[in-house]
Amino acid sequence: TTSRITPADPAALAPAAQSLVDAWSGNRPPINIVLTYMQNFELNKNWAALASHLFFKSSLEDRHREIIVLRTGWLGRSDYEFIQQDRKSVVREREKMRGGRGA
Repeated sequence: TTSRITPADPAALAPAAQSLVDAWSGNRPPINIVLTYMQNFELNKNWAALASHLFFKSSLEDRHREIIVLRTGWLGRSDYEFIQQDRKSVVREREKMRGGRGA
């Protein structure tokens, strides 16, 4: 699918934005979704706090969180969310088949 918002150019990022991209990406090249968030750095700071809470500090069960993500993606007509969630489901099913032993 084509992005509705073009990802930011990594070479043109302000130092604060570059620092955040580096923190998220580690030693890997930044993924497009991270660079897309950098189109509006101030908005991204607030979104990052919410996302961190929802994904790492929330009392929601994983299944409920995924349903919320999928519903939000559906309402926003986001093919990306469905593709990502489908990939996660495949990984989980493979884990179950291996008895949870990992790769």
